[in-house]
Amino acid sequence: MILHPSVLAPALPGRPPRGRRLPCALLCGVAALLFLTAPPLPARGQSLLSDSGLLQAPAAVPGAPAPGESLAALDLDGLLAAAGQDRPPAGLYAPLKARFEDALKAATDKAGRAALERRAIPPLLRAGETGAPPAEQERWAREFVDQFPDDERFPQVFFQLTLALYRQAKPLEESFFFDAPALAALPQAARSRYLSIQAESAQRRGDAVKAAEFLLQDWQAAPEQRESRKREVLEALDFAADPAGLAAFLNRYPAVAWLQEARPFLEARVLINTGRLGEALLALEALERDERARGPARQKFLLEARTEVNARLRVRPDRIGVLLPLGSSSVALRDLAQETLDGLRMALQTYAPPDAPEDRAAGDGLEFDPDPGVERPARPAAAARLPFELVIRDSANNPRQAAQMVDALVKDDHVMAIIGPLARTESEAAATRAEQLGVPLISLSLTLDLPPNGQFTFRNSRSQEDEVRDLVWYAVDYLNTRRFAILYPDTAYGQRMLELFWEEAGRKGGAVVAAAPFIPSGTRVEPGKKPAGLKDIFDAFTGLDRPVTAEDRQLLEKVGDSHPDPVVDFDAIYIPVGPEGSQDLRLIAPYPVTVDAEHVQLLGNRYWNDDSVLVV
Repeated sequence: MILHPSVLAPALPGRPPRGRRLPCALLCGVAALLFLTAPPLPARGQSLLSDSGLLQAPAAVPGAPAPGESLAALDLDGLLAAAGQDRPPAGLYAPLKARFEDALKAATDKAGRAALERRAIPPLLRAGETGAPPAEQERWAREFVDQFPDDERFPQVFFQLTLALYRQAKPLEESFFFDAPALAALPQAARSRYLSIQAESAQRRGDAVKAAEFLLQDWQAAPEQRESRKREVLEALDFAADPAGLAAFLNRYPAVAWLQEARPFLEARVLINTGRLGEALLALEALERDERARGPARQKFLLEARTEVNARLRVRPDRIGVLLPLGSSSVALRDLAQETLDGLRMALQTYAPPDAPEDRAAGDGLEFDPDPGVERPARPAAAARLPFELVIRDSANNPRQAAQMVDALVKDDHVMAIIGPLARTESEAAATRAEQLGVPLISLSLTLDLPPNGQFTFRNSRSQEDEVRDLVWYAVDYLNTRRFAILYPDTAYGQRMLELFWEEAGRKGGAVVAAAPFIPSGTRVEPGKKPAGLKDIFDAFTGLDRPVTAEDRQLLEKVGDSHPDPVVDFDAIYIPVGPEGSQDLRLIAPYPVTVDAEHVQLLGNRYWNDDSVLVV
C-alpha cells in the first residue's frame, strides 16, 4: 500500500520505498551498475589505519571499557574511546552509531552538531571499517570531507570514502584537498591500498597509463614491494592504447631507469594495441637490430609481438566473431543467448549475394565445426559461397573470460568484427579489450557504458539510461508534465527502470509523487502472499483508500457517496513493462479512467512497441 509521507522518515535516503507514497523532494539514487568482488578486508578488529593514530578518539575522552564490559552500557564518550584502541572490540559499530545518532538529534544548534560530527565521525568510520554497510560508510565520510577539509584526519576519512565507493562499484572521486601531502599522511598500508584501488578503477575504464601512474607512485613509496609493483606497472602499460599519453608518462619519469629501458618495447606495444600495425612492424624490426633487445625475456617479447602482428594482418573478412554467455549459470541469460544465436543463424541462412538470388533457398542447413565453433551456411557446390562465417565463443557472463575470448577471436580466429556479449560487466570487459586490439565490436548490452574516446565499440540498441533520459526530457519539455507516478513490474528490470526514471525526473526538476510494483502476468506468486491488485494500486495512487474520519463519512452519506473523490496529483504515469508485457499493458490501460485520471499521460518504454498493444 501507499503510506503517508511521515512514515517514510526512517527510509534510506535516495532509494524509493516500494509501493509507498513519497514526498516530492525525495530523490532516488541509481543502483550500482557493476558487481565487483571487493578485495580481502582486514582481519576482524583490525584497521588499515590502526597504525596512524589519527582516527582515534581525542585524548580528553574517558578511558576505554575494561575487558568483558558490555558495550551497550557505555555512553558515547566511552564508545569513542573504544574505537581509538589498537584493536577496536567486535560489535562496536552498532552501539556507537546509535549513540552518535541520538546525540545528533539532541544537538540544539548547528555549531554543536558540527562539533559532534567532527569529533565522532572518524572513530565511527574506523569502528565500521570491517563490518558496516559501505553505503553508510560513504554517507558518514562524505559529511566529514564536505565540512572539514582542514581537519588533520581528512586524509584518513577521504580514504574511507574511496574504500566505500569502491566496495559499491561506484566511480571514485577526487578532492582538491587530497593532494600529495595528504596522500603521504596516510599510513603505508592505507596509502598502498588507496593507490591500488585507483589503479584498478583506471584499468576498468580502459586507462592503462593512468593505472600505471598510480602503481608507480606506490613503487616509489613502498621499497619492500618494489619488485611486484614494477611488474604490475609494466603489465598495466602492456594494455596502453594512447601513444601520446604513454610518451607523456614516460617523459615524467626520466630517472626511473627500468622504465626508460622498457620504453622502446612499450612504444612498440602501444602501436600494436592501437592497430598501427605497419609502424609496429618497423619498430619491432628496429628492436631486433638493437643490442638492448638481447636477453631471453626481451627476445620472447619480440617473438610474441611479431606473431600477434602477423596474426592480425591475416584478418579474415568472411569471419564474424560471436561472443555470448552460452555457459552462464543464469538460465534466463542462457536462453537469451540461445535466442540471439538463433537469430544470427537465421540471418546467415537467408542471406544471398546479389549475384546469386536464385540460390536463396538452396541452403537449409549449417555446417558446424565445434572447435573453435565455426558455422557457415551449407550451400550446393554450384552456388555462390556466402561471404560470412560465425565463430562462436562462450563468455559465460564472466568479464575475465569475455576479455580472453576477444583475444582468442582476434589472434587465433582472425575475425573481422565481433557481435556480443549480452550482460553489462562482460560487455564492458569485452569492449575495453576490443578497443585495445582495434577490432570492431557490436555490443548487445542495454546498459553498456562505451569506453571513453572509443573508436571500435558500437551499440546494437540504445542504453536504458539513454532511453529514460530522452523520455523524461520529452515529458517535461514538450508534454509539460512535472509530477509522475510510476507503476513498475516487480522484477529486477522494473526496479532498475524505476530508479533510473526517478533520478532523471529529479534532475529535470520533476517529482515522483507515487510508486508501486505490480506482479507481471505469468509470474509465480509465493504461497500465502497476496500481491496488490491494479485496482488497489490506482486507489492508493489517487487516495481513494485514505482513512476517512467519522465527520467526513457523515458528509459523504449526505451527498450519497461512499468514497471520497480521487486526488489526481500527478500528470503522467510511467509504466516500464518487460519484454512480455503487452498483456500487462492491455490490463493496465483502462484503469486511469476508473479513478478520473483519463487526462493523465501514459509513458512507456521500448517494450511498448508491440502490434498487440492498443492504448486509446
